[in-house]
Amino acid sequence: MENSVLISPAIVETIHEKYIAVELFTDFPEKNPEEQVHRDLLRAFSGGPSPIPVYLIVSPDGKTVFARRDGKTSEEDFARFLDKQAP
Repeated sequence: MENSVLISPAIVETIHEKYIAVELFTDFPEKNPEEQVHRDLLRAFSGGPSPIPVYLIVSPDGKTVFARRDGKTSEEDFARFLDKQAP
């Protein structure tokens, strides 16, 4: 996703105009303690273990998860996901 969908000019523009992007690396918590903190935060927002990648749209106060998208997706599907949730 980082090398295909998330570099699309249209996706980048939508994210920058309508959202605050936060990226949490959770792949190797045993090698990097910071990633364990990221994994714990992700679990708190998503309600448990999550596949990688997972995309969440969360309220500014962090109390409500408005939408969740698991796994890889096409640029078109991800654009629809973002547009559907945009304020």
